[in-house]
Amino acid sequence: GKVAFRVTLMDSTSHETRAVVTDTSGTLSVIAKVGDTAPGLGSDTFVNFDHPVIGDGNQVAFSAGTAGGVSGIWKQAAGGGALSPVLKVGDMITTASGTVEAVAAFIVIGTASADRLSEVTSMDSAGRMLIWVTYDSGDSGMLLTAP
Repeated sequence: GKVAFRVTLMDSTSHETRAVVTDTSGTLSVIAKVGDTAPGLGSDTFVNFDHPVIGDGNQVAFSAGTAGGVSGIWKQAAGGGALSPVLKVGDMITTASGTVEAVAAFIVIGTASADRLSEVTSMDSAGRMLIWVTYDSGDSGMLLTAP
């Protein structure tokens, strides 16, 4: 019964700003917009957003780019709480085979145009996310994040 979507806002001077809007906290509101500080990255700010996904715990996640060149995923706490970083390009991940790999790219399941056709749920009620990760080595696979 909740919604989340990417929008373009326009102010009184016709200046456009991209944002992510949701009602997970009970009221329709902007949870992130271009120019906002990206949590977990000091003073780095958001410059663009991909389509958000909504989880069973009334929380939204989205991938975004920052002014500092970071490409990452941010997620709300359950019930529409504060944003926190989930994964960034360059993060080091220990794979199932025990090797440590650097993240080269990712896709949040359900956010790419072709994926949205099946409306796949990519986040459960605990806030765990299913993410397709490609590593610097060229290997790739599914990653289930911690809640």
